[in-house]
Amino acid sequence: MWPPPNDADTVTRMHAAHERASAALRVTVDRTRTEEAWGFAGRTLGRPVMTPDSPGWLRIAATEAGRQISTFWDGGRTAQQALPGSIPRPALRAIHDHHHDGWDYRAELYDRVHVRPLAVTTVPRWLTDSPKRQWFQTLRRSLRILATVSTDRRTIEQSYLDDVMPRMLGEPITTTAPAPWITAHGDLHWANLCGPTLCLLDWVRWAPFFGQ
Repeated sequence: MWPPPNDADTVTRMHAAHERASAALRVTVDRTRTEEAWGFAGRTLGRPVMTPDSPGWLRIAATEAGRQISTFWDGGRTAQQALPGSIPRPALRAIHDHHHDGWDYRAELYDRVHVRPLAVTTVPRWLTDSPKRQWFQTLRRSLRILATVSTDRRTIEQSYLDDVMPRMLGEPITTTAPAPWITAHGDLHWANLCGPTLCLLDWVRWAPFFGQ
């Protein structure tokens, strides 16, 4: 999660897009809850909502018109379709796409989970709850199951590693993994892990990564 963007116009635009998607999906923002979950540079916004049946969570993603990167744009949808239910995560209920004033938006309506992220930043100084042994066992089991999922999704290519790793590290380096790549979450950090019961959030980047 990221802080709200400093640009007031972006905040206003994303709130308006969220309201339009809420109307299209026939949900209402839950005014009893104040939290908002922003993505990098204000490109995503998640808020708690109420559906006719139960609490939900509505996430909006935005990009300049025609500039979607399909792998990331479809991460939530493909995760819902391909991943087994034994991996604890919010269920995706509905998707709504719309275009407005030069921007494309995707709204994803999820079940609202009743556990909290263990942190509000990717590298926290402290956790909201201390995971117990069973929590870690469930996490390990979930990642092992995920590793067996076959997919043609790609969020990182070998050519990218060949270019970026030596440049960032400042010296030549072998970038080929010593083991086959396996399917992984792609953005596994404390702010995407909930407790005290495990739930994994934010499946935008799931795909094969370096093997173990």
